[in-house]
Amino acid sequence: MIRSHPPAPTRRVKAIDLPVRLFHWLTVLSFSLAYLLADSNRDLHQWLGYGLAVLLALRLAWGLLGSRNARCATLFNSVRSLPRYLRQMMRRDEDYSLTYNPLGALMIVLMLLTLVGIALTGHLLTTDAYWGDDTMSDLHTLLINGMLAGIALHLFGVLYASLRQRQNLARAMVDGYKRAD
Repeated sequence: MIRSHPPAPTRRVKAIDLPVRLFHWLTVLSFSLAYLLADSNRDLHQWLGYGLAVLLALRLAWGLLGSRNARCATLFNSVRSLPRYLRQMMRRDEDYSLTYNPLGALMIVLMLLTLVGIALTGHLLTTDAYWGDDTMSDLHTLLINGMLAGIALHLFGVLYASLRQRQNLARAMVDGYKRAD
């Protein structure tokens, strides 16, 4: 009789540091509340937008000075390997990354840039030069709609990668731990 042993537990390591996780969830909260309050509470909507701008500035600073996994260079290096990663995906043999896979890194960069655009156009709409300007307002709305599409793609990507990697990536954004290999 052959006895089977339970599989060895998978080792988990700290992959996402606290400042990145706080930025992520505070950004989710700020953007969501600003979106929901846009028509009903203009003042709070604007303050949430300014708060989002502060979060973006802090994330940029952490991307320059923070841990290796949080650095902007890590994101950009990952994005550079996107063509190879897409070929691997087509073969269903993509490499595992403790930080961000190239599609995830590209999504992060695009979402951050979109948030910068939203904060900037939102601020400009409060200035004398652009107060009531339809073109700036349309651009602000276009960026928000782009962000909503990005959020949907992001959630799909997290689900897809979680299934492919057999780990809960949403949980990793809460506790910071991912599978080591």
